[in-house]
Amino acid sequence: MNTMGRNKKYGSLYDNIDKFCNLVDQSLLVFEEGFKNYLYHDMSALNGNIQTIVKLENESSTLRRELEKSLYSRRGFSNTHGDILRLLDLLYIIISALYNDIYQLEIETPNIPEELNADFLKLMQLSTSSVANTIPACKAFFTSPDTIPDLVRRVYFYHKEADRQAKALKRKVFHEFDRLKLSEKFHLRYFALHIEEIAQHAIKVSDQLSVMTIRSQSRRDLIVESRSLPIILSSAAFIVSLLCGFIILPGSGLKSAHGYAILMVAAATVLVLVIFLLVMIVRARNSKRRSDSRMLAQEDELLSNNRRISEMEAQIMKMENDHLQNLLDLKRKETTGVVEKISEQKGFIDSIYDILQKAELSKDDESRDALLHEAKTQLSLRRNLTGDQNDFYAQVEQLHKDFSVRLASRFPNLSAQERKLATLLRLEYSTKYIADVLNISPKSVEVERHRLRTKMGLERGQNLTEFIKNI
Repeated sequence: MNTMGRNKKYGSLYDNIDKFCNLVDQSLLVFEEGFKNYLYHDMSALNGNIQTIVKLENESSTLRRELEKSLYSRRGFSNTHGDILRLLDLLYIIISALYNDIYQLEIETPNIPEELNADFLKLMQLSTSSVANTIPACKAFFTSPDTIPDLVRRVYFYHKEADRQAKALKRKVFHEFDRLKLSEKFHLRYFALHIEEIAQHAIKVSDQLSVMTIRSQSRRDLIVESRSLPIILSSAAFIVSLLCGFIILPGSGLKSAHGYAILMVAAATVLVLVIFLLVMIVRARNSKRRSDSRMLAQEDELLSNNRRISEMEAQIMKMENDHLQNLLDLKRKETTGVVEKISEQKGFIDSIYDILQKAELSKDDESRDALLHEAKTQLSLRRNLTGDQNDFYAQVEQLHKDFSVRLASRFPNLSAQERKLATLLRLEYSTKYIADVLNISPKSVEVERHRLRTKMGLERGQNLTEFIKNI
């Protein structure tokens, strides 16, 4: 920080604030490096980044407590001190957010496809750039506050770009990556939200700086006006003293009529000066009132923006919770269905086992043949898994609804069986597995594949599965 521009009465306070800002800057650099290391699977380097950011978070926490103690201990705790504490709290929240996000990467290890690396990196860089521009703005408040509006505009620019990139990234995840599970998509969305939230914290710092700048400017204007009044009063008193002294000087040689005229001029001058002073006082008060009104209006606007941001964050959190609840309900239904199928299959196996056991114990050939025929009939019926197949395919189609829509739009002449085959091929199931699911022979699967190639207009060298995956 430029020590020439700082207020000397605060001593080393500004140096500690400068140090705190530098800790935010270092945390940003470590977070960026750690995020890149995670994307490129360098977990050893990531662990080193985590250790570093833990150390920085501890240092910032200790320094924050020292700064709070220093500000509270100063005589006449003022609004300026309160604003500085609020600013420090917001900066510390940024360090905590960076610390938590990089820790969550190592703990939860989200499955980020390599095709999305560039998108996540761009989002991360835009969010951290928003924060990076708050650091010179914080320092400028103590050295050159006139530059803050330009610096703050950069913060808003990067925040807006981060918001746009986050929306594009989430849209890409849900519309172009059907191979990902729904839970994996929500996990990626969750991390995109948290990276975008870093830029939201930068906006809050910028709003606080704007409020502090407005208040500081109002205080400076008031000080200038209050200092100008004594100068004017002193000047008026000096002029009146000269005039009166001129009148009453002994031996001035002035006649009484002339002296009276000069006295009247002096009185008129004093009256004009008094009126002028009253006008100046009224103007100063009006100026202060307008300045206060302007400051309150801008603070109200900033608070209103913060409320809107908080409401948007609450809505986003509610949507995220609703989506997660829906996902949990779906998983619960799937789990319940699996348990019911296991129970039903156990009951079927037990019934077949009982029939075979009775047949084994039966001494009558006719009765034994009847029992074996019953077991064979039930097993034959069981081989037709139409209900299970339909349930399975319904779940697959629900999870890959976008692909089903694109497939039907591009190839409307496909039969229901061929659409099922295309979906299973896209999931890269083996021929044997597809045969079991569709209840046909492996040879029939190959025939169906050939028909599908023909209807899709594929040439001899084209791979059917890769073609379907790119639809």
